[in-house]
Amino acid sequence: MSTAKSSRAPAYRLMEELDELKLAQQPVYNDPTEHVREELQRLALWIELRGLLLKKEGVIEEGNRFRGMLLREGEMEQLLKRTTTRRPASADSDPEIARKHHAFEAATRRISLREAATLWSVSKDAGGCRLPLVEMSHQFGLDRFQYHVLILGLAPEVDLSFQRMFSYLMNDVTRKRPNVSLALELFGGDAVGRRAGRASFLPGSPLLEFNLIELDRGSAGLEPSLMLRDFKMPERVVLWLLGNDALAPQMGRYTQLLPGDPDTDALVYPKPILRRLGALRSHLERLNQGGEAAGAPMVVLTGPDGVGKRSVARQLAASVGRGAIQVDLEAAAVPSAARDRVFKNILREARLHDRALILANYSSELVQAGICPSLGYLYSILRQAPGLGCLTSRTHDVGLGPSGRGFSTRIALEVPDTFGRLDLWRVLIERGPVKVDEEVDLRGFSLKYGFTGGGIRQVLAHAQEEATMRTGVNSTPVTTDDLEAACRIQLGQGMTGIATRVRAKATIDEMVLPDDLLEVIQEIIEQARYRNIVFHDWGFDRKLKSGKGLSCLFSGPPGTGKTMVAGVIASELNMELFKVDLSQVVSKYVGETEKNLSKVFESAQGNQFIILFDEADSLFAKRTEVKSSVDRYANLEVNYLLQKIEDYGGMCVLTTNFEKGIDDAFKRRLNFRVDFPFPEPEYREELWRKLLPDEAPREDDIAYDWLAEKYELAGGNIRNAILRAAFWAAAKARPITTEDLELAAEKEAREIGKLVQGVGF
Repeated sequence: MSTAKSSRAPAYRLMEELDELKLAQQPVYNDPTEHVREELQRLALWIELRGLLLKKEGVIEEGNRFRGMLLREGEMEQLLKRTTTRRPASADSDPEIARKHHAFEAATRRISLREAATLWSVSKDAGGCRLPLVEMSHQFGLDRFQYHVLILGLAPEVDLSFQRMFSYLMNDVTRKRPNVSLALELFGGDAVGRRAGRASFLPGSPLLEFNLIELDRGSAGLEPSLMLRDFKMPERVVLWLLGNDALAPQMGRYTQLLPGDPDTDALVYPKPILRRLGALRSHLERLNQGGEAAGAPMVVLTGPDGVGKRSVARQLAASVGRGAIQVDLEAAAVPSAARDRVFKNILREARLHDRALILANYSSELVQAGICPSLGYLYSILRQAPGLGCLTSRTHDVGLGPSGRGFSTRIALEVPDTFGRLDLWRVLIERGPVKVDEEVDLRGFSLKYGFTGGGIRQVLAHAQEEATMRTGVNSTPVTTDDLEAACRIQLGQGMTGIATRVRAKATIDEMVLPDDLLEVIQEIIEQARYRNIVFHDWGFDRKLKSGKGLSCLFSGPPGTGKTMVAGVIASELNMELFKVDLSQVVSKYVGETEKNLSKVFESAQGNQFIILFDEADSLFAKRTEVKSSVDRYANLEVNYLLQKIEDYGGMCVLTTNFEKGIDDAFKRRLNFRVDFPFPEPEYREELWRKLLPDEAPREDDIAYDWLAEKYELAGGNIRNAILRAAFWAAAKARPITTEDLELAAEKEAREIGKLVQGVGF
């Protein structure tokens, strides 16, 4: 498949050959349709000239009412003669033919001079307009024959009189569009030229490769001979040639036109990444100056959403002197049946706009779902892009494919660390429209919230909306409260549908736990609070390649406070707690559980919130001996989870009522394993006292010690019993009594299957 550009279009060559004085004296085109109109007039002259020649040869007989239906006497002899000679010697001596030929040559010279003058004038900002026909010929590397085929395809779409001309020349009143044979008859020249022209209608030709024309496939599955196949010009190409340079409407759902961004100072990355990007830009500039050889250079950019893949791609496009056209592969969702058509149109659009091509959000899951082509196919498309092809993916496991097909490289972009985030906050505020109050502690926000650059942009936009809503003035500087509110909006957006935010309802002072357990919880809080100092300020992050996160396993009977303690830890650290909805994560389909969990950790990575896996034994079960494919995939899930927990840089809490069901290797890799014992009577008494609010009316002599001794209830059950008793008392408009609490405790114990101690008071 050949897609490399041929020599520059004749209009460009003529512009370079003529001196500026002569170019300045020529009239220019001021509207693309004016250029198209003159080209169609020239085509009409050529068709008229060819018609005269065919009459001269005796192929066309005037007044024959059965023309195209019967083969008249002597016509076979004329057809046989035409296979050996293209034009009779006597044609040059015919005055009418000579006059038409002179008019055609004069039109050709006039159009060529106006094209060159227009290109020169536009380059000097001295007037004139775009010439889409010339641009298309140049961008797609069309030769002279293919340029004429473009005009031939355009003619009946613009002027219906050409349909009658084609019917006349093809000897068939039912044929309204040109066919391959007519194109070769008009522009093929001698036998050698016709053979070369025929190749323009075969696969691999730029006319077909980029959907500049469409060949008729016949009807009922009967594909006609190539010579007899009609061709037409797609409406998108017609509109472009008439001067409409907007993006194709059907592509607007998944395609964006992006300007190049030469501002390299806007990128905030670690120094090694910045050095590599600088070297890459310089190399791309050199490749661009040397012209395309084995195809466009290709760059793969990987990393989570918001790390700046699109910004980097725009800067790389600027280094080859172009903007970019970005296609969202997720939104496009191209089924395999439509693959070639859609991606040929995408490539056509990139070349029409002369922009680097970005294929965004690639993933192997899209390929497996049948709505995205293979990586190899996408790379073949990118190699044909103008100047540069880029592929972006959220995951780093994207290969480059076979070497030796032109320059290619891959750059992994990571979520910035605390210092990188602080730089991002400062750069985006300095260069953006949002003004921030001087009292705002940006370092505190960079420590607390692990947003990417894209996330910080959205936070600033939301904060401006909060400030405007608060004051009614658009340019009001945002305050700490505005930013905090915006951060809460932004935080956890990727968790929608798979996790819910949990609000803490207790404080550390309200917890009723043994002292040794409280000491462990306090240690967890301190490790989370000072991890930035230890890892970043004290340099421990350079010593540890993995396991920088904080993982805890809370085990114990139901109601002993495991989830409550997770909420208290989040409250003490001023962090958000998200509880994973296992019903939305665990799937019976192979690979789906891993995919859902990947979404959880990608959304949480760097965002400084706590992930809570409640009833984790259903998810982190012990690995089993492989006896079937089900066992093998179940073990793969556990291995995958182990890796994700270790790679996650934040805090992860798992709770279980059945610790023995958790995989042993998994438990060994956790930072903390905390056992929540069933409360003894003394702790149960304290729970009865603390869980009854001070504001609630009660009798003076409630027997808390007796309730604790008689009913073996965990904290969660005691809370339920107290609430139950409170509603009974409220319904009777009186204070809560010991009898209310006893009856509520009795019902709660029976509902959970607990035996009641025979203790009196």
